[in-house]
Amino acid sequence: MRQKNDQDGPYVVVGKFHLFGIFVVVLFDPGSSHSYVYSSLAFSDTVKSVRLDFDVLVTSPLGHQVVVNRIYRDCPFMIQNLVFPTNLLVMSFQDYDVIIDMDWLHRHHALVDCRLKQVTFRTPAYSHIVVQGERSLTSNIFLRSWQGR
Repeated sequence: MRQKNDQDGPYVVVGKFHLFGIFVVVLFDPGSSHSYVYSSLAFSDTVKSVRLDFDVLVTSPLGHQVVVNRIYRDCPFMIQNLVFPTNLLVMSFQDYDVIIDMDWLHRHHALVDCRLKQVTFRTPAYSHIVVQGERSLTSNIFLRSWQGR
């Protein structure tokens, strides 16, 4: 885990977007094997997570482990008024509302430039989208490279 002052570090792109109509703080993490949503995020009563048929063991870079077994499917993750359906595993962490993983980035042809703090989409349908990350958000600890097995 990294500290808040590491938000300007070489592996971080963070921004604010909409998910189910609420603002969320999102970490784009090309080192993460899954996408996650904070378990205490308050969605409307119509939004329900489902139990997976299996457990996912998630290990932090410091070796902390947690079992994850709930998912929100096809979440309406909004970037510049476009909806990107996203599957999000439910996990307890506090510093970001959503963590977007390498498979999501690959599926949407998104290139992460950590130096410029940008995510650029390279498909014809989304080539006009460049997300400028933020350098200073109210985060205390940076969760980097959560690996699920």
